Amino acid sequence: MGAFWAMVLFVGVIGTPADIALNQWSKTLSARWLLASAVLWAAFALGFGFTMRIGARHGYPLTVAVVLVLSVNTILVGVWDVLYERTSLTSLQWLGVALAVAAAVCFEFGKQQPP
Repeated sequence: MGAFWAMVLFVGVIGTPADIALNQWSKTLSARWLLASAVLWAAFALGFGFTMRIGARHGYPLTVAVVLVLSVNTILVGVWDVLYERTSLTSLQWLGVALAVAAAVCFEFGKQQPP
């Protein structure tokens, strides 16, 4: 797996606990959850920047880096919601997840090689 794809996965994974911590803060208004989400979001933002840099070096435009990282993050938050929060996603929402995965495949196969 290339450095770009590794960073996409790593940053998408970092974003998931950041989102979960922020959600917990929104429910409790606890300073502990606010601090946790701030630290995790700072790590997410820094990693996101490195992902964009590595992506640009490998011929991926900004749009691809953003869509892929946020797709990984969204899918993992969805898994968290379904498994731990017992949220029920509709068929149309699951179709959206499948389309996000298909977008990642299309981005990879449609990539233009740098000159």
